[in-house]
Amino acid sequence: MKKILHFMLFVCAIGTTNAQTPIYEFNFDNTMANSFGSGSISPWSEVNLGGLNSVSYVVDRNGQANSAINIPATSSFTANAPLLPQSNAARSISFWVKFIGDTDNKNFPVTGWGTGNPNQAFGFWRTGIQNSYYTWGSGNDYNVPQTNAQIQANNNGWVHIAITYTGTTLSIFFNGVDAGNYQRTLNTTGATLSLNRLVNGSVGNATATQIDDLKIYDTALTTAQVLSLYNPNASGNPPVISNVSNSSPTSNSAFVNFSLNPGGTTTTTSIVVTPLDGGIGSVFNGPTASGSTTQQLSYNITGLNPASCYTYRVEASNSAVSLVQSPIEMFCTNDANFNKTPIYHFEFNGNTQEKRDASLAFGNPNSGFVNNNTAIRLNNNVQALNLPFLPQGFKPRTVAIRVFFESGALSQTNNVFSYGTATASQSFGYDQETASQANHYYWSNDNIFSNPVNFGTYYTMVFVYDGLDTRIYKDGIQVDISSNTPNTVGTLFRLGRTTTGLGGFFNGRVDDLRIYNDTLSATEVAVLTNSLSNNDFSNNLNFSLYPNPANSIVNINLETELKSVEIYSLQGQKVISTTEKQVNVSNLSNGIYMIRVEDVDGLSNTKKLVIK
Repeated sequence: MKKILHFMLFVCAIGTTNAQTPIYEFNFDNTMANSFGSGSISPWSEVNLGGLNSVSYVVDRNGQANSAINIPATSSFTANAPLLPQSNAARSISFWVKFIGDTDNKNFPVTGWGTGNPNQAFGFWRTGIQNSYYTWGSGNDYNVPQTNAQIQANNNGWVHIAITYTGTTLSIFFNGVDAGNYQRTLNTTGATLSLNRLVNGSVGNATATQIDDLKIYDTALTTAQVLSLYNPNASGNPPVISNVSNSSPTSNSAFVNFSLNPGGTTTTTSIVVTPLDGGIGSVFNGPTASGSTTQQLSYNITGLNPASCYTYRVEASNSAVSLVQSPIEMFCTNDANFNKTPIYHFEFNGNTQEKRDASLAFGNPNSGFVNNNTAIRLNNNVQALNLPFLPQGFKPRTVAIRVFFESGALSQTNNVFSYGTATASQSFGYDQETASQANHYYWSNDNIFSNPVNFGTYYTMVFVYDGLDTRIYKDGIQVDISSNTPNTVGTLFRLGRTTTGLGGFFNGRVDDLRIYNDTLSATEVAVLTNSLSNNDFSNNLNFSLYPNPANSIVNINLETELKSVEIYSLQGQKVISTTEKQVNVSNLSNGIYMIRVEDVDGLSNTKKLVIK
């Protein structure tokens, strides 16, 4: 009896995973008839050409002749299927599709039913590079961006699509992989099933759509059941890639780190790396893993060029699915002098273009270029640009900006830069609120800090978030540290406005903007500040100091009358203050310091000082 009971339980378990009976099933084996489904359906009616002679039957994904339907773009079909799930009822749809003549501007309205009113439809179409799972209406299309598997579709390969709905949750699948889950309330209305046609009658504009094994259910399939439709012989689950990051860049290498759950079977990985300048990409064979627990993996990418940026993604495959991909990320190698390379760098030398990618450019500044075309002048003029690889969430970052406030500007808040969303903790920005106070904000999670500035002077402001704390530097000196945690969402970067993009004010100049997806150390900030300070602007104080390195006396040489000399440690502590041109530094410990010199006209500059 016990053996019989175990056998019955085993059979039930198999049935739960695999045996759901579709209400409509079309295998398109030389016919458009409802092959095995239980629901009645009227004969198909061709909408555009008349008659059924425009279709043909072709080789399916398994190489079987006359086992899939080929519908030209000039033809589409409808049929009345009264058992199609309506209103908010649970349902699933599954099919194989092959897009013929696909390019970035072609449309393939594969199948669906309902009407062209918000939330009253249920279907799938491919539009340009997007696979769009739709319930109709603005905000009700769920687009899966192009991936390698979809490039396979572009190359006329078969792909598997599934959509399930539980009555509350809409889940979309591409080649057996869960591509997104959304909370929805549907109101599907209408029992007209369409092929190669949207529910509003719109047709495609490519060559043809090939469809095989279209199945419609009046229940929500599980993830395992969708996977079984994609790969009946799967011995595990699709691998799951998460927590992708990069670390330890050198001038010719960088580590890619990621978490991987192999899905209970042997899973191979690869890392696809492509130069940002459009060069030929490379595929590196990553580590292999097995088991059903999440593992932390790394791979060292070598053979890279100095001071260069690359996009990368992690791919994984096992017996369950052919390919799972991570989102595309970006890293940059160090230059030949071991300095970190920003992912975005705007010099503003006569243009607003990104240094390596001229296609990324802010608009023309409303007050033009100043300082011999080395800086932009903004007079309450917002500049906004989408930068797709801006660090998101809790990821480390550094934003360095060289900024100048015009006369009278500091009587009100100046919105210097921002990116993200105007939602609690989802922003990353800097306002100079007064002549003595600034705000580094994450939105409703602000960090007010003391930051005395004068008009008519360039300041290098650097904001470094390391995953735990944010350190703020002015002219190489740390002026604040905060433990506030961002959760940045959004890639629109603004100069002269907050993340709302509305109202606000900024009256000043921006000479240099650098954004890193890495943290700069205090020493690296000092080196960066020093390199920017060496630009000889007419409104910056021009002075020299010697000897440097020094161990006893430092001499200050400038053409105007000296007002003050201040020396700071890299931790922001003022260690010397004097009004003399000869400074005794014999009591300072060996290391790097920042020396700030100001004259009686209010002009100032900061340089690096080495004590040995």
